[in-house]
Amino acid sequence: RLGQRGLTDLLSVSFSSNDPVGHTYGPDSPQVRDIAIRTDRVIGRLLDRGASFTALFAQSDLTALGAIRELRARGLRVPEDVSVVGYDDIPVAEFVHPALTTVRQPTREVGALAAQIVLDRLAAEREGDGGARPEKHLLPAELVVRETVAPPRERSPRHAARGQPTRRA
Repeated sequence: RLGQRGLTDLLSVSFSSNDPVGHTYGPDSPQVRDIAIRTDRVIGRLLDRGASFTALFAQSDLTALGAIRELRARGLRVPEDVSVVGYDDIPVAEFVHPALTTVRQPTREVGALAAQIVLDRLAAEREGDGGARPEKHLLPAELVVRETVAPPRERSPRHAARGQPTRRA
């Protein structure tokens, strides 16, 4: 069980506030290194606290890749010991090893819908109906299963507390 603090730590690993959403960074950019380093630290703290988990869902593919790096540094194997799923389906996701399982969002549709909402609100303001009403829109996302997920393996409490995999005979 991760608990509230562990979940909060995981959720706090995100782009820094001065990074625009959807901006593409090269593999050597400071932003990519920053995300990976912060993810390493969060995963390291969780494992140091004795957190035991068999899967991790990251808020972005970059966060997932940073998590995989720290899990490997701790002697855990992906996906044999911990499954990892990212979000975004960045182009490199299929080329890393193991290829990253991720959630692909319909970015073109999201952009088109956002533009339409803005245009509709501008038109409503011109017509004197400037009150913005909350809207809900649900667009389909696609789970792209690659190589970073597997069924959970049983782990003994002794090994799980240290973040070590249980070996089966």
